[in-house]
Amino acid sequence: MFDTDDLTFYFAKISYMLSLARWRYSISTITYEKKNLSGNTSLLSGVKGHARSAYFLSCYRRPLKAINMGKFMKPGKVVMVLAGRYAGRKAVIVKNIDDGTADRPYSHALVSGIDRYPRKVTATMGKKKVAKRSKIKAFVKVFNYNHLMPTRYSVDIPLDKTVVNKDVFRDPALKRKARREAKVKFEERYKTGKNKWFFQKLRF
Repeated sequence: MFDTDDLTFYFAKISYMLSLARWRYSISTITYEKKNLSGNTSLLSGVKGHARSAYFLSCYRRPLKAINMGKFMKPGKVVMVLAGRYAGRKAVIVKNIDDGTADRPYSHALVSGIDRYPRKVTATMGKKKVAKRSKIKAFVKVFNYNHLMPTRYSVDIPLDKTVVNKDVFRDPALKRKARREAKVKFEERYKTGKNKWFFQKLRF
C-alpha cells in the first residue's frame, strides 16, 4: 500500500509535468489544424509522452463561438444620466444613433427626461395644492452612450417625433416647444398612475 504522502507527491508531480508540457507545446507555438490530425501525425513524430497527450487535448477543445451582442439602446428604453447637469435623472430614449454622425462621430442618443420630479401628495391636500405639487419639469438633450446607464425598464410614452427631435437644438424656440411637449406627456402618464417608479426621485 502507498502512503498518503507518497500518493500526494506522485499526483502533484504528474500534474506539474502535464502543465509544463502543455506550456511548451501549446497551440500558439505548434499551429496544426484539427483536420490534419486525423490522417497525418508524422509532424508530431518528435513529440512523445505527456507532451503529445497534452497537445492532442489542447487541439480538440471546443472552439469558442463569436458572441453578437444585441442592441439594447432603443427608443423607449429607460436610462440613467451619469454626467453633466442632469446627472442622476431618469430619462427615456427618443432616438438612438449607434454609428454616430458627421457632427457627432460617436454613439449617442436623443433622450427626454425629468429634471424636477413631482412632489409627494396626501389625501388631506386640496385639489389646487395637489395640482401644484404634481407639476413636472422636463428636459431634452443629446448624450453620449458613455454618459448613460441603461436599465431593464422601458416605457411607451408617445412623444411627438416631429416636435422632439435633434433639429430643436438649432432654435431655442423649438427647444422650448420640445420641452413643453415632453412635460405634457410626462404629466399625463403620471396622473394615470402607471410607471410610478419612473416619477420617483433617485436619492443618492
